[in-house]
Amino acid sequence: MAFAATGALLPADNNGDYDVYVKDRLTGALELATLSPLGQPASYPSSPFPTPRCLSVDISADGRFVTFSSLASNLVVGDTPGTWDVFCRDRVTGVTECMNLDIIGLPSAYGSVVVAQSGDGRFVAFLDGSPNLVPGGTSGWEQIYVRDRWLGQTELVTVATGGGLADDQTFEPALSHDGRYVAFVSRASNLVAGDSPGTADVFLRDRALGTTRRVSIGADNSSVITGVYSLLGISADGSRIAFSANGSNGVPGYAGTSGPGSVYVRDLSIPATPMANYCVAKPFSGGCVAALSVTGIPDTSGATAFQISATGLFGSVSGLNASRMSALAWSFGAPPPPYTPGSLCVAAPVHLLPRRLTGFLVGSCGGWYAETISPGLMTSLGWTPGTTIYTQLYVREPAAANYALSQGVSFVVR
Repeated sequence: MAFAATGALLPADNNGDYDVYVKDRLTGALELATLSPLGQPASYPSSPFPTPRCLSVDISADGRFVTFSSLASNLVVGDTPGTWDVFCRDRVTGVTECMNLDIIGLPSAYGSVVVAQSGDGRFVAFLDGSPNLVPGGTSGWEQIYVRDRWLGQTELVTVATGGGLADDQTFEPALSHDGRYVAFVSRASNLVAGDSPGTADVFLRDRALGTTRRVSIGADNSSVITGVYSLLGISADGSRIAFSANGSNGVPGYAGTSGPGSVYVRDLSIPATPMANYCVAKPFSGGCVAALSVTGIPDTSGATAFQISATGLFGSVSGLNASRMSALAWSFGAPPPPYTPGSLCVAAPVHLLPRRLTGFLVGSCGGWYAETISPGLMTSLGWTPGTTIYTQLYVREPAAANYALSQGVSFVVR
């Protein structure tokens, strides 16, 4: 593990300032990483420069390469005193390299902070507002760059799929193991079509394909999750991105939070479940129409999550607790068409999952239904791989003995 500390944890650390250490948890060995080519500790400018003066430490998967940003001026030959730079220390060779370099090898004009490293140690991402790192690399905002240590090349990654630099604040990069995928948070409105200015979103840049996509979207694969706070990490293969947000539109039935937010994981490896709509919904008397959908894959092996949800339900009515219940009807078959609008279109015998409340948006069409189907539940229901399940949501109305039905949805179990 790598970390920054002010204490003199080793005799060689005699500068009385922040330094980077590497701790081997198996052997207990401790190593100082912020060393000059001559083996001297980092030399920092005198005040009024800020403290801490060594930030954003990261380490490769095998522990060989340690990256960090620092104000030190003696870690590489020819460094400019008083500017933030990004460094990578090879613990095997004892060589430290500067990462924030332009196409001719000159360092950043303004300084670089916030470091992330690919698991293999080849690529280093950093945040920089300098205009000289790549041609056209300035928009008045700090951008995220990726340095290829093997090829000695620097690439701008906070750009839209068709080109165009991020037009607002960008921060918190994270790299997949091979460096192909870069996740980051940005308030930019021009990285994807239809984005809103001034709101933070999580994006994923595919450096191989040159594409940028927004990943902070809800379980319905369309609604944008609001209140993004922070990027927490990316999986080694780049398929899963974790972030925190306090929005209420990430998962059906979740009301959100006013604090720092909840943790979401966007899994890009899960394709949309093939489903078919096969009959027409029966509207509520108030005009609401229940819309049933599925998210994930109904996989009995437990490899992925699966959820059946519905929106557009009539919300709660005070004093009518029994009237705001919904239940999912399902069966292994469907009646033959044609279907009369609003008819029950799951065949007998009809099974019901447990009843659920439809939310607490009184007198509106903002109610919802959500049911997570675990592999264990699939097995107990007799859902075996290859079988087709037919579903329809049954919802009680406020008026006694009245009900509404969603459209029918079918899917195949894996």
